[in-house]
Amino acid sequence: MKQTITLMGFLAWVLLLMGCATIVSKGTYNVSVNSFPQGADVTVKDKEGEQIYKGTTPCSLDLKSGAGYFRSASYSFHFEKKGYKGDAVVSAEIDPWYLGNLFWGSSGIILGMLIIDPLTGNMWKLDDTVICALSEVP
Repeated sequence: MKQTITLMGFLAWVLLLMGCATIVSKGTYNVSVNSFPQGADVTVKDKEGEQIYKGTTPCSLDLKSGAGYFRSASYSFHFEKKGYKGDAVVSAEIDPWYLGNLFWGSSGIILGMLIIDPLTGNMWKLDDTVICALSEVP
């Protein structure tokens, strides 16, 4: 009986390890936001256009890299300061650790690549810095 419980625990541990990006990477990134000149108001919207943050540069915020099953996150940044404005976009890209699932063979492909990493959003990564050089407006 004890061997069965130990074996089941080991198999559960192996299944959890199938999502390489979920184990090694992360699904939320602390993103540093700055502008030149500093002190600009910044508004951040997600890919659906919903405002998720409003503040003043320099600042930092936590952003998720995934936006749903097999959907990467994308964020637009709008900067304004008296006499200046600017925009930036940050989109998540495939995390190289996601490809580590290939080393687990068919179980890594099925569990890691098709189920675990896409569900957690950890198959995506975001840059940890957004810097915008604002343009003067007349």
